[in-house]
Amino acid sequence: MTTTAHSTTSTATSSTPRPPAPGAQERGATRFEAPGTPAAPTRHPGGALIAGTGLLGGGAALGAVITTAGPTRTGELHLDQVIAADRVAPLTSLAHLIDIGLGPHLAPVLLVVLCAAIALKNRWAAATLGLITITGWLSVAIGKVLYARPRPPAQLVHALVHETKPDSFPSGHTAFAVALLAGTILALKVAHHSTRWAWALGIPAVLVVAASRLYLGAHYLGDVVGSYLFAGGTVLILGAVLSLARTRVLARASTQS
Repeated sequence: MTTTAHSTTSTATSSTPRPPAPGAQERGATRFEAPGTPAAPTRHPGGALIAGTGLLGGGAALGAVITTAGPTRTGELHLDQVIAADRVAPLTSLAHLIDIGLGPHLAPVLLVVLCAAIALKNRWAAATLGLITITGWLSVAIGKVLYARPRPPAQLVHALVHETKPDSFPSGHTAFAVALLAGTILALKVAHHSTRWAWALGIPAVLVVAASRLYLGAHYLGDVVGSYLFAGGTVLILGAVLSLARTRVLARASTQS
């Protein structure tokens, strides 16, 4: 009788599932979940929406401050003059190349070519790149109209480009570079690719574009900083809206199924 009880206890003990050993999950052991366990919730886009609104507000405040104070009081005019005093031929050529390549005539062509090439492999990634870049780029138009900031005086900064319209704030070239970087990163995420190389190459490229605008005497420092705020804020808000729309579509589809 004692033997039978011992055997039964041993059998029950051996049939009870044991928890995985510590570290088994990290070593690549398969993770088992009960049927019907909900997937991990996606990050709510509310944070991006708030951050984007904050950036746009910061851009609007910056525009009000620098246009009211003027480039002399802010020190921006002096900075442009200092940069103009130390120009060298290779940097001048690079700045001119950026001016033409990211200008209002060739920038759309560049974007179309990139989107067309990406669309051959992933149409959604191409659409994301195009939508984000165009929206972020055009976002600075509001600031240009609202503040109508004059360009740096050509004679004082020895400007290398002919810019006379009162649309200095924010910089359109810089905004395109920022929006293109953001569009590239989001397109890579859509295609489930790593974004490390985009960050590593894109951030220095955006900084170079901004510096080239001061180097040519086409903009002030506040103009390129404003581009970061306007384009970055617009992209964050658009990304949050698209994320909310995607969540609702998926939820509706799962309900109907």
